[in-house]
Formats: sequence, structure tokens, C-alpha cells
Amino acid sequence: MIESSEKQNLFVAFITWHYNTGLKELTRAFRNFLSFGIHYFPIKELSKTIFSHWRRSSDSYGEGLDVGVWAKAFLGNMISRILGAIIRLVIIAVGIVFEITLFFVGSAIILIWVLLPIIITLGFFAGIGLLFGL
Repeated sequence: MIESSEKQNLFVAFITWHYNTGLKELTRAFRNFLSFGIHYFPIKELSKTIFSHWRRSSDSYGEGLDVGVWAKAFLGNMISRILGAIIRLVIIAVGIVFEITLFFVGSAIILIWVLLPIIITLGFFAGIGLLFGL
């Protein structure tokens, strides 16, 4: 059995860990989740290429002036750009909603973590009060 060189009250050791190491690790995990969302939904890069062709699919206008080929290529390219814009806008919207939701959920978890020792203590004394009819 390993004994600590300095004896410390178990409650003090828990509170020290909870508000020091535990809170640091929780916020580090929260930042990792936010970083994941930013990398998984590349909002900045998608915003720069919002009207680019979908999967770089574009038709050539051909040589010379053939109205039929030109119109087909123009419509194909416009459909490809519109499809690319729609898909990029959906991904951007999902990414923004994901990040906002993750921010609020993570903030709530951190707030609960900070208040948890107080909640547990109050719950313990409320249970004792109910047990003895106080």
C-alpha cells in the first residue's frame, strides 16, 4: 500500500481534484469536441467555395459557336454550381448548429460539474431530513 507523505483529509483531496485536475480535464475535453466540429464541418473553407462546381464536375463549352453545345454546357455548369451551393450551405448550417449546440451542452456540463459537490451535499442533507422527518 502506498502512503502519502502528507496526510490530507479525503474531502479536501476530492475538492482539490474536482476543481483543479477534474475541471481542467473536462474543459480540455470540451475544447477537443469543439475542435472536432470545426474540422469535421470546414465552414471557413466551404464559405470560400460556396458557388464552385459540385465535385468539380463541369462541362466544356467546346470549340466554335455551337449554340446547342453551349446551352447544354451552360445549363450543366449552372446545375452543378447550384447543387454545390445547396450542399455546401446545408453542411455549413449543420456545422453551425452542431457547434452552437455543443457549446451550450458543454457549458451546461461544466456548470453542473462546478455545482455538483454543492448539489450532492444539499441532496444528502435533504435526504437525511426526509429520513428523520425534519
